[in-house]
Amino acid sequence: MAEIFCKKTLMEIMPATRAVIAEKLHKMNASQSYISKKLGTTQPAVSQYLKGARGKVADEMIKNKRMSKFIEEVVKNMEDESYDLNSHTCEICREARENKVIDVPKGKDFLCPIELMEKDHGKQD
Repeated sequence: MAEIFCKKTLMEIMPATRAVIAEKLHKMNASQSYISKKLGTTQPAVSQYLKGARGKVADEMIKNKRMSKFIEEVVKNMEDESYDLNSHTCEICREARENKVIDVPKGKDFLCPIELMEKDHGKQD
């Protein structure tokens, strides 16, 4: 039986994305408070991202050149005050799947509800 991919996205992909972004912003001398506002999370969560306690698959994102480049673009977009990382969850998920930065158990089918709707109804512009 297929499983909706969103669960894996919320449990693995987004925490890893936040961890990578937190690290990049931290290297740019951003405070944990600032980073938490940009990520839409708490300062203690940022601390855990920076310590590696959250976002376990972040290393895979950094190692993958295409995904790393994508994350760099996300960080640039975050300079815009109106940019909301959580609003781009599906886009981030799609990139992570396409770049194979997450572990998908063999024999397990995952479904993306948005891709299913696009397939059934034609892609909306």
